[in-house]
Amino acid sequence: MDGCNRIAFWQEICQLFKTNQLDTARNILLSKLSSYANFEAIKSSVFLYPICTS
Repeated sequence: MDGCNRIAFWQEICQLFKTNQLDTARNILLSKLSSYANFEAIKSSVFLYPICTS
């Protein structure tokens, strides 16, 4: 999964992205994906590149 695209377009964390709170947005994304992966008993991978900008 491309984490920057998810952060920029996931409604719940989009505002954090727009206000340059990328660390907070990233942590929320990782927490939710980890919870989902545990629920589904699957492995998840997220790639967050340092070039994420609004």
